[in-house]
Amino acid sequence: MGIDMNKTLVAIGAAVIALAVALWIQLRDPLSVAVSLALLLLAAALLIAISAYLYSALRRSYRQRHGIGVDEDVARLEAAGQLLREHYQAHGALAFEELNTSALVYLLDIGDGRVLCLYGQHYFDYEPVRHEDEETDRPRRFPTHSFSLARHMRTREVIALLPGNTVFEPIACEAIAGPTLGAVTLVDGAILDDSNIDEAAKLLDRV
Repeated sequence: MGIDMNKTLVAIGAAVIALAVALWIQLRDPLSVAVSLALLLLAAALLIAISAYLYSALRRSYRQRHGIGVDEDVARLEAAGQLLREHYQAHGALAFEELNTSALVYLLDIGDGRVLCLYGQHYFDYEPVRHEDEETDRPRRFPTHSFSLARHMRTREVIALLPGNTVFEPIACEAIAGPTLGAVTLVDGAILDDSNIDEAAKLLDRV
């Protein structure tokens, strides 16, 4: 069963209103209420981002310990009717490390004013590795101009990244500390509307 986004947004809106009312009763000052509400919402966003990252990391750790490959997980969910495949075209990308979780972040321009965030340690597997012995080098596998995501239909978790054939170089940026970029909380698989990577690049230093 999918997540009803309308009900989710209504529940979030009701919770914010209730919180604002509670703060007003306690503080009776509009500025104090606004500042307190903003800090609480920021803390909640950070907690959600970290929780989502830890859930994804623990799931992958469980698969590794029990010898469950990504392909096997995808096949199992697909057979159960719980897999959603999404297809994208990438027009550009930023890549940088998030130091607190040692995760790699891709921000991908997927057109129509949307940016896709991919965030996790396992995305380093798609980065190139170069050794003195060129025979053991690993070429870059992502980003590609076309690619797909396999998601869990109910939780929307990214189960697998399925790259295409045409690889291109992302814009490499300096690492950040913390799962936020400006007012945006970085979450694996999140799609940011009314965004573009040029605006994100202004908040980052290129390598």
